[in-house]
Amino acid sequence: MKKKLIIYESKTGNAKQYALWLQQALCCEIYPLSQLKNLNLSQYDVIIFGSWILGSQLQGWEKINPQLNQLVNKHICIFCVGMSLVNQNNLDAVINKNFTSEEKAKYKIFGLRGNLIIDKQNFFIKSCFKLFNFTLNNKLKKNKAIKPEEKEILTAISGDIKPLNRDDLKPIIAYLQTLT
Repeated sequence: MKKKLIIYESKTGNAKQYALWLQQALCCEIYPLSQLKNLNLSQYDVIIFGSWILGSQLQGWEKINPQLNQLVNKHICIFCVGMSLVNQNNLDAVINKNFTSEEKAKYKIFGLRGNLIIDKQNFFIKSCFKLFNFTLNNKLKKNKAIKPEEKEILTAISGDIKPLNRDDLKPIIAYLQTLT
């Protein structure tokens, strides 16, 4: 059986929750990214990194990527958590922004839907969402069309979004089970 490790970066708890569910399913070690300096990644066969997305940027990627790129004969699985990653076009945009062609071929990358928790955001992000909410609601009042992803964000801002679902991990777990 291959030795597995989960490393995660989480701001609002979404990525951490998915990482904990994966740990339960896989019976493996788990650490926050802040513990990376204390880990010897070469002793693991499978390394899973999960983090959240902000502006299509995978948070913490710049910290772990140099170490992952040095590994040879390891299976690397990445899961990205964001509000709109259920849309394949959005996931493709995140993948293209964060990963080189070589990394895309080398790593298995998944997208998971997260929940927007505005209270845990900094002042700037909160202000951007308030402005975005105001602008989109004005468009709707004027009977102007909004894009599907804008509607998705309005739904998230209103808090009317489904809770995280452990079943969303099934494709990741199925993939990881093929490695054992």
